[in-house]
Amino acid sequence: MKNKNITIIIKGAYGDANVGDDLLLTMVMQILSKLSFKPNIIVVCNKVKYLSESFSDVRFVSLAKSRFIDSEAYILGGGTQFFSFQNSHLKTSLFSKLFIYLNIFMKEPTLVFSVIKSLFIKSSSNQLKLAVGVGLGPFNSEQDEIVIQTILKNYDYIYSRDTLSFDYIMKWGLQNNLFSADLCLTDVFEELYSQKHRTLPGKKIKLGIVLRDWPHNNVGKVINDKILSWIDENSEYSISIFLFSKDKDQALIDLLNSKPNLKVDNLVIWHPEDYSFEEFYMLLNDCDAIITARYHAAIFALNLEIPTICLGIDPKLEALCSEVDGYFYWNASDNVTDLNNYLKYIESNYEKLQMSIKSSYLKLNKRANSMVDDVVKRLNNLQINE
Repeated sequence: MKNKNITIIIKGAYGDANVGDDLLLTMVMQILSKLSFKPNIIVVCNKVKYLSESFSDVRFVSLAKSRFIDSEAYILGGGTQFFSFQNSHLKTSLFSKLFIYLNIFMKEPTLVFSVIKSLFIKSSSNQLKLAVGVGLGPFNSEQDEIVIQTILKNYDYIYSRDTLSFDYIMKWGLQNNLFSADLCLTDVFEELYSQKHRTLPGKKIKLGIVLRDWPHNNVGKVINDKILSWIDENSEYSISIFLFSKDKDQALIDLLNSKPNLKVDNLVIWHPEDYSFEEFYMLLNDCDAIITARYHAAIFALNLEIPTICLGIDPKLEALCSEVDGYFYWNASDNVTDLNNYLKYIESNYEKLQMSIKSSYLKLNKRANSMVDDVVKRLNNLQINE
C-alpha cells in the first residue's frame, strides 16, 4: 500500500540567528528522521537564507501563512514559547492589532486570497498537536496564564522541559503531559555532538562567560554590569566571553566594544555565517568552568560535564540548577565575590563535580529520551491510522 503524504508543521523561535533556538530545529528534524515514513515538513519561523540552505527539503512559512495550511500534525518544537513580562506580548490593543494585520498583508499579499478561501473551505480538525520540550513562563499576570492555559488545552500532548514549566501545567490542571527535559539532552543530540570535557583545570582555569541582552526588566543590566566589573578584578582566570546571537545581543556587543581594556582573552559571537555549531560547541568545551545567563549554555555544559554557575536572569536557570548536582546559582542581588567562592570550590572538587553532573545528566537524558520515543510513536500512528 502506498504511503499517504503526511504534512507536519513545526513552530519555533528559529531563524533569529540564536545558536540555542536554531539548534532546537536541528533536534526536531533529527527526531522526524526516525519516523517510519517521510513526511512533508513545514517550518513556521523567520524565513532566512541560512536555514533554507541547511534544510533544503523543508518549506518555511510565516505564522500568518501557516494558519491556512492543512496538516496532520502541528508541533511546538522546543524552547520557551510562552512567557510574558511587564511589556507583555500577550496584551495588544485593538489599534495595534489592526496595524499588525495591515503590516502582515502588505508583506504577504497572497494572504488575502487565503483568508477568502478559508471562508468557504474549512480546514481539517483532525490535527495532532504536540508541544515538544517546551518551556513556560514566567508570566506577568494571572490573565496571561489563562491565555496560555487556553491555548495548551487544545494540544493532545505536552512535554514540559523543566520543573518551572511542569509546575504551570500541574497548576492549570492539564492532563495530557509528560515531565520531560530539553531537546538538547536527548540521545539525538549526543549522536550528533559527542564531545566531553576531559581536561582538568591547571594553574590557570579557563573560564567561559555567557552573557545576553535582557530587555524585559533591569535585572540583565545589573548582572552584566556586575560581571563585567568582576572580570576586571580577576586576572587569575583565562576568560572568554560568549554571545549566542550577533543580532539579539547587539547592544551588549556595543557595550563590550566600548571597553577595549576589558581583561578578556576571547570574544566569541555566534552567527551561522561565522561558526558552525560544532565549532562553537568546541570553543565552549575548551572551558573548564562556565558562568552563564543563557539557559542553553547551561544545557550544553551539562552535556559536556562542565561545572557551571547560572546567573539569575531568568527563573528557568534556577529551575535547572535545582535539578543538576554540580551547578551553582548566583542571583543579581548576591555579592559578586560569591563567584570567587564558587570557582574555588569548583577547582578543588573538579572530578567529584563532573561525576555529579554526569549523574544528573543521566536522569534528565532518560526523561528526554522518553519524550522522543513517545513523539515518534504518536507520529507513526498517523500513518497507521490512514
